[in-house]
This record gives sequence, structure tokens and C-alpha cells, in this order.
Amino acid sequence: MRKFWLALVMPAIFHIPLGMADSVVSLQAGKNYTVTNEPVSQSPKVLEFFSYACPHCRQLDPSITQWAAEAGDGVVLTRVPVTFGNKQWEGYAKAFYIGEVLNLQAVTHHALFELASHGGKLEPDEAIADFFVGLGVAREDVDQKINSFAVKSRMIQGNMLALRYEIRAVPSFVVNDKYFTDSSMVGSPGAVPAALTQLTTLLN
Repeated sequence: MRKFWLALVMPAIFHIPLGMADSVVSLQAGKNYTVTNEPVSQSPKVLEFFSYACPHCRQLDPSITQWAAEAGDGVVLTRVPVTFGNKQWEGYAKAFYIGEVLNLQAVTHHALFELASHGGKLEPDEAIADFFVGLGVAREDVDQKINSFAVKSRMIQGNMLALRYEIRAVPSFVVNDKYFTDSSMVGSPGAVPAALTQLTTLLN
């Protein structure tokens, strides 16, 4: 069992190298992105709405991770796991925030994608605890966080963001609080990184 959990942290097999990604020459409002009613942010930022149970999210994730690493310190990527009221998706969202609170996302993020791809279930809470214990976290540390205020408040905030931006499918992106896009709008998953780069420059 321990070996199985540790295997989940191996590098992802899906990857779209940025050098091979589809380019986006010029984005058009209303076609490649829509404009929300929110005021534009003062600094570049990206909200990624996703689910670990979404195979398209899993396939795109390495490219988004690479894009964020190369986008510069001034660009902030915030991942928001959506639930759509699904109990299993809620379990994965809770595990995401526990990993965040424990400062273990470098390990847990990919491990959760791998677990979901194998049909793993994270409901009830005991299954979430077992997941973290399998990664070497002390059970008492998990138990302290699993229903903590920090985790609960982050889940509420994530759900509120999904409602605020009327997220109906994943993966979806909101850039600078103002611009909504997804892979179908920009033409392909490979075009998403270039689209995000362009949209983060729109600050007025």
C-alpha cells in the first residue's frame, strides 16, 4: 500500500511542452474570452478552476504548472478545485486544501490527479486521512486539519468563487478577475498557456 501511494508522486505522463504549444496570435473579446462584470485586478493573476476527477484538467496541468513557473514572479496562479455539489469532488477539494494548509502541495497535487485517474475515492474523511498517511503524514496531523477552520473556510471561498464567475465546466480560467476563457474558446488545450500570457497583460 505504501509503495502504491508513493508511486502517485511520479512525474505526470501527460505534458504539452511550451515550445510545442499552439500559439495564439491575437485574442478577440467575445470569441476567445469573455469579459466579466468584475473590476480588473491591479496585478496579473489567474484563477484556474479544475477538478482532479477531470481528465482534461489532468492532461493540461503540467503545461499550466510550467507556464506559471515561467510567467514571472509578478503573475499569481491560484488553483480552485470545484465540486459542483458532487461528494467525491468535495473529497478531492478538501484534500487539496489540506495539502495547502500542510504546505505539501508539491507532493499532493500530482498525487491527487493520479489517485483520481485510478478511480480512487476520497469520501468519507477517513479515506482522505488514509491518503495523507500513505504519503507519510502523521495521522494526528491530518486529523487536526481535516475539519479545521482553515480548510472549511477555503472550501467555502472556492465554492463562492465558482458561483461568482458562473463556472459550469472545467478546466476554466479567469484572468485578472476580469477575463474568462477555456481551451475551447482559444482553440485547443495547447493554446491555453499563450492565451493566459496575453490576457495577463490586460490590466486596464
